[in-house]
Order: sequence, then structure tokens, then C-alpha cells
Amino acid sequence: TDSRSASYLSSATFDDGSCSFGGCTFSSALNYDSVATYHDGSCVFPVLGCTNSRAANYRPDANVDDGACEIGGCMLSLAINYDSSATFPDRCRMPSRGCTRSDASNFLSRAEADDGSCRFAGCQATAASNYDSRASFHNPAACQYLAVGCTSTFADNFD
Repeated sequence: TDSRSASYLSSATFDDGSCSFGGCTFSSALNYDSVATYHDGSCVFPVLGCTNSRAANYRPDANVDDGACEIGGCMLSLAINYDSSATFPDRCRMPSRGCTRSDASNFLSRAEADDGSCRFAGCQATAASNYDSRASFHNPAACQYLAVGCTSTFADNFD
């Protein structure tokens, strides 16, 4: 009376226990079917191996990963091509270092990592009106000084 059975009989009104179900009857198989009453040849047995296609020891027929994949890659976290999944070291590409601030006098456009060497020109004369405490080197031509004196053209002491 079970339509899934290979011996299903639609005219039966009483289940006599003769229903048979095909499937994998081997409990060690990946697709074991506890309902199956006879083996139909469909069992898929585990094949251990590396299932990661990026690995040097990739095994295409493996259907259960054995945890032993060998993946070559850069294992230095500061490298541009760092690979967190690498299990053995391979070539690393370190970033070119230099000043990465475009407003610095020593800006290096090809630098990929800032090395703290940026230099900024500015007026370091404390008496100047545009004194720049952030300047890393003095540019005297950038300094501006206030002229103190009389600004009225009608005065006798006009400067």
C-alpha cells in the first residue's frame, strides 16, 4: 500500500508486509537509506582526500575532505598577496613604502604603504602670521609678517 515501493500494487487494500524499497543498505555509505529493504547499487562510499581545487594535493574524486589540503601562498599578513588559507609558504609581494599623502612635498605616487616619512613645507617662524606648527621643514618664502604701524594716509606718521 506504499506507492514508493518497487512492489506497489494499487489494487491492494491490506499491507501484507511485502513492500520492498530499493536504496543503499550499507550504513558506511554516504547515502545510506534506513528504509531500503534491498540494495539497488546506488551506494556512494566515502573517498577521503583534499576537496579544495586550489590545493596542490587536490583530489577530484574525493567526496569527504580529510583536512590535509596543502595550499601554497603568502603567509605574511603585511604582504599585498597575503593568503589566510595558505598552509605552506610561497612567494610574498611586499608593498612599496613611502609617503602616500598627496599634499606632502615628498609624495610618492607608487607607494602602497605609508612609511611615516611625509614632509610638509611651511613657515616655522613663530613671529609670522602664518606660523604652521605642523610643518616638518621651514620654507622662509612661505612666511608672512604683519606690518605694524599707522595705516591712515592722512596721518603725519603714515608707514
